[in-house]
Amino acid sequence: MIGSGAAFEKQQEAKGYERNYAPLSGLEDVPYVCLRLPTGGGKTLLGSYVVKLAAENFWEREYPFVLWLVPTDTIRQQTLKTLNDVRHPNREALTAAFGNNVRVYDITEFTRLRPQDVMGAVNIFVATFAALSFWLPTHTDNFYPDFVAKLKNGLICVIEYKGAHLASNDDTKEKDMLGRLWADKSGGQCRFLMATAKDEQGRDLAAQVREILN
Repeated sequence: MIGSGAAFEKQQEAKGYERNYAPLSGLEDVPYVCLRLPTGGGKTLLGSYVVKLAAENFWEREYPFVLWLVPTDTIRQQTLKTLNDVRHPNREALTAAFGNNVRVYDITEFTRLRPQDVMGAVNIFVATFAALSFWLPTHTDNFYPDFVAKLKNGLICVIEYKGAHLASNDDTKEKDMLGRLWADKSGGQCRFLMATAKDEQGRDLAAQVREILN
């Protein structure tokens, strides 16, 4: 691989468009591009193909975890419908890449995710940008949790996931404290979980989620 910036400048041949690559500050190694297509131009289909390309060339894993963001609730519903329709070209592109090992969820359905699904299938969660607007202030910046969902019973559930190497550092401890404080002050309307693959009681991710929802 030649790197995100070099690849961008090599492919950017259109007249009138900026050739210089502008990476995200602090995430220079993460590909950051915007592809413009007109209405009906096949943006969702293109996204379906990109999942496989990103899995092979960037994530380097067989079954990636995908957060698929859309601008409006209407487009969210349309995207969910086509990605779940095995006869639609958008889903057919995913099936061609991953076989039947494809799971598509609305962001509010994250509690359906099982540990075996993470390892044995590509998991796609579709959400609007607005769903990611939740944050809590830390002493240095803002904390944006991995999952924010309002369940059918009105409960607001917030989950942050940390790998074992990060589970006990000071940043994680502060975020866990803030999340618990936020939930405690909600009058029973909110739940917070700092999740790990296995918690101190030996519970897996699914068991941890079930615990906070009970």
